[in-house]
Order: sequence, then structure tokens, then C-alpha cells
Amino acid sequence: MTEAPIILGDHSTTLASLLSRFALISWVKGQKMYVKRLIPSIVTLLAMFFTASAFADTMNIDSSFTGDGSTAAGGTWSWAGGSSVLGATFDNSASLNSNPISYEQVTVITGPGTGGSGTMGDPFTFGPSAAGSVSVGGCAVVNSTTVCSGGPLFTGSFQVGELAYSGSGPSVDLTGVEVVGTLSSTLAAALGVNPTVTGSLSALLFGSISASGGSGFTGSGDLGLTATVQPGPTSTPEPSELFLIGTGLFALATYLRTKHRG
Repeated sequence: MTEAPIILGDHSTTLASLLSRFALISWVKGQKMYVKRLIPSIVTLLAMFFTASAFADTMNIDSSFTGDGSTAAGGTWSWAGGSSVLGATFDNSASLNSNPISYEQVTVITGPGTGGSGTMGDPFTFGPSAAGSVSVGGCAVVNSTTVCSGGPLFTGSFQVGELAYSGSGPSVDLTGVEVVGTLSSTLAAALGVNPTVTGSLSALLFGSISASGGSGFTGSGDLGLTATVQPGPTSTPEPSELFLIGTGLFALATYLRTKHRG
């Protein structure tokens, strides 16, 4: 007895089409499920790309200054002891980020004295009931251009000052911590930073000193500041940038998919 062949006719084409669709739908569903698991990573990468510019950069600004340590023309300092303030000027030279400041005038005035013996372990202290002050005047060179603001390049204050014997000759170290201040608008614009800055102060003073006071000539000092860089204009991503991002994300998804199967 001969078996009759099963003839599907057009139904074979329909069945093949249904199987192909089923396979395609299954594959797409699989991809969708995998992509869903990738969504958190994709969102994180996009967020990192588009918000990277939101993190502000900072710039270090260093102002060094000197007296000549031996004559009044280079700068002097004095303190009457007790609760009086200490004042110092540095008129010999000054610089901003290693570039010279012409017509320099650096002035430091502490808050009122509050005690101490002047040793490194127990320095004379000033403040914090009233803040000390520091100012830097003159004309600074920034990017080969001389910047003169018509006033101080920097004015600031510090809550606590300390004065202690340095241990080498008739000299003392003056420090001012937690300096907060403002750059002149002209200088801030030239540097490309926000005017508000923070930092610290240190200086070397020559002369004799005791709990009842002292005076002498100024040596050297440094004012280290940190400023926030002004953000540039926000730009809209170009289509080519978006294409590269999409290509990269697709390549990453393909790689992870292959690795997951392996």
C-alpha cells in the first residue's frame, strides 16, 4: 500500500512565515529583556556624558611677596602685645603665579591677641573674636597682559592667626588659616575664575618679640588661594556626537550580550 503524500500547498508557505515571525518575535523579546537589564547602565553613561561639564574645575592662585628683611623701605611689622593687633607690610616685591606684580603693596593685619607664649607648641594667637585681614595691591601680569584694577587685586580675611618663633635667628612665623576673600573683577576675568576664593597665609617676620610685643622688618610670605574656574558656554551636542554615543552603546550592548551567552 502506497502512502499518500501530505500536500500542504500554500499552507506550507503560511506555516514557514508563521515560524519565521515566531522566531523573530522570540528574538526581539529576548533582546528587549536583555536591553531592559542594560537600561540602568545606559542611563548612567548618558548622565555622565551630559553632566561632566557641571563639575566645576578649580585653579590654584599663588601670590608670593617679600620685604627685604633689613630696611623699612622693604616693609615693617609691629605688635604692642596683649590684645592689640599685629600689622605688617611687604613692599619689596610680589608675584602672582610666578609672574611679577608691579607697584606691589601687601598688608596683613591680625585680629586681637588672645594669649600664648610664642613657642611652636604654644604660639601667640589672634582672633577669632574679630577677623584679621590681608590685601594685595598692584598690577599683575596674566597671560602676558598687565592687569591693573585701580584698587587691591585681592582683599580677604582670616579668623585665626598664629605667631611663633621659627627657631633660627631673631625671626617669627606668622600664619593665617581659613582665608576667605575676593579677587578684583578685572583679575578674576583675566584668570577666568569666580572672584570668591579661599586659602591660607604664611609669612616670615624678622625682629625681637615677647608677650609684651615686638617689631622689626618683614621677610617673605605666601598667600595660597583656590578659585573656581568659570564654566564656558553650554553647547548642544552635535548629531555626530549623538551618533558616536549611540554606536558606542550598541557596541557595548553587543559585547555584553556575547559575553553573557558565553
